[in-house]
Amino acid sequence: MKNIVFAPLHRRFFAAFIDLLLFLFFALGVFAILESIFAVTPWYQGAKEATDSLREASMLYVYNEEEESWTSPSDPDSYLVYQDLITSFYEEGAEAASPSLTPNREGQTFAYWYNVHLLGLEDYKNIYGYLELSYPATDGEKYFQWAKLPSGEIDENSIAIPADDLYLAGSAYDENGNLRPLENLKEDARADLMRFYYDESGANSSLYYQVMEQFTQSEPYRSTLREEEAIRRAYPLAISLAITYPVLYLVLPLCFANGATFGKKMLKVALTNKLGYKVSKGQLVMRALPFYFLAIILILFVPNLWASYAVLLGLLLLSYVLSIFSHSHLAIHDALAATVVVDLRSSTIYSSILEEEEANLLIEKAREEAEKMKEKGEMQLEEERKKEG
Repeated sequence: MKNIVFAPLHRRFFAAFIDLLLFLFFALGVFAILESIFAVTPWYQGAKEATDSLREASMLYVYNEEEESWTSPSDPDSYLVYQDLITSFYEEGAEAASPSLTPNREGQTFAYWYNVHLLGLEDYKNIYGYLELSYPATDGEKYFQWAKLPSGEIDENSIAIPADDLYLAGSAYDENGNLRPLENLKEDARADLMRFYYDESGANSSLYYQVMEQFTQSEPYRSTLREEEAIRRAYPLAISLAITYPVLYLVLPLCFANGATFGKKMLKVALTNKLGYKVSKGQLVMRALPFYFLAIILILFVPNLWASYAVLLGLLLLSYVLSIFSHSHLAIHDALAATVVVDLRSSTIYSSILEEEEANLLIEKAREEAEKMKEKGEMQLEEERKKEG
């Protein structure tokens, strides 16, 4: 391949980067249009209603009139808002929205089960055996205690109350045996109780988050939500890729000379086969379609779109790394299609070895003609000198 000069890595990189930016610009534009179209279809509306009905039935959400959807509470007055949602879920909502999460109380009151399993209080009846508690239940006894009857006995029918040392007076009950209001809690104690149930910092360890996580990962909610997200995002995204990727990475290279894309034309690089001759249509198809089909499959069949994005981004980065550090500087798609990227300004690309041989013959013939003309000129000059002499 003496007529071929490989493209410098920095120009290959910038050409690929320009193509990627163009692809993202057009793909996201088409996706935005398709997403808005899918959002008003009866197909999507039906899936959204099914998801909303499960959220409503679970009793874990509150209805947001501004957004017209069921969401988590915003700016609650106290931890009791989240406690009420969780207790409603396990008492009624789980059976209606996610039967697999209905608690097995072993004949005990709901409050007893709740206090032991979710708040981490002592199972003084030894009903449930060894329990492997997770945070924040492991710290539950720091913040909660069993409620007491007027007789002083444990009240199994009541959800646990804040621990004595969280109150300003040092006791949850006043001198008449009445439970003190939450206003009598220490300021930092109120914040601690709120964080136990819901952490505004976004931590994944609060009780409300854990219950929500269990519900959203259970059936039938998980399948219903997956269908809603697929209609709203995965299908428009797959169609967007199905339109824009082939146009930019297959149709344009088939139309432009030497398999060029916009980026390659701007940076003056082109494609050849491994022997240095023009790429075939089959090679251009092989270069573009494997990644295309992989992207479509991941987006349509992997439930987590972010996981699909991570896989595609990982393959893209791996391709760049191989093109930089591998011995032959071939990206993954170049290796699959048996193509190389060359410097168009310093290369002469022939369609076949026959064309190269014909061109070499013409060059050799032109060189011979030039030599003959040179010799003839020199002879004429010599004759003129003899005549003058």
